[in-house]
Amino acid sequence: RGTFKPLARHTDRLDPQTLAELIRTADKQAERMERLAADLLDLARTESGRLELNIQDVPLRDAVIRGLSFVEGGDAFHVDIGDALVVRADPERLEQIIVNLASNALRYGEAPLEVRGIRFGDTVELAFADQGPGVPVEEVELLFEPFRLETDSGSVGLGLAIVKALTEAQGGSVGYEANVPRGARFRVRLASG
Repeated sequence: RGTFKPLARHTDRLDPQTLAELIRTADKQAERMERLAADLLDLARTESGRLELNIQDVPLRDAVIRGLSFVEGGDAFHVDIGDALVVRADPERLEQIIVNLASNALRYGEAPLEVRGIRFGDTVELAFADQGPGVPVEEVELLFEPFRLETDSGSVGLGLAIVKALTEAQGGSVGYEANVPRGARFRVRLASG
């Protein structure tokens, strides 16, 4: 609304560059609100057992590259995933998981940023690692809870809760560990295809 007020009241007085920038800002905020509404709906559907999934074999490297393409700054990640690695997942939900984990690493972590895929028997682990400050020990227990306390005003605390809900809905697991020697490492395990 803060962006639309000057547009509505002073359109005739705004130069084309300022007008274009205000429109871009409004569009970005509308996109953020759309994602937030979709995340809330997905979380509610998951909690009520009504989330529809289309589980299939998904080439993991392709899914990660596609997911990172939707994240501003996604090209900063080093991707270490073999072409033959396949997971059993819903492609759209896997993409949401990737986008949320990448966004989280970009927001709170520091370079170098890495996405790695590793097979463990009949499962595949997808791990996002960074070299940032990591998560304080007292906050680890609440990481995957919705609406946890956020110090970043740009976040409402749904991203990791959505990652957990979508991963578990697909029969997988999610976790966090400190990245040695520094940083954070979030991992998702799904059945291999």
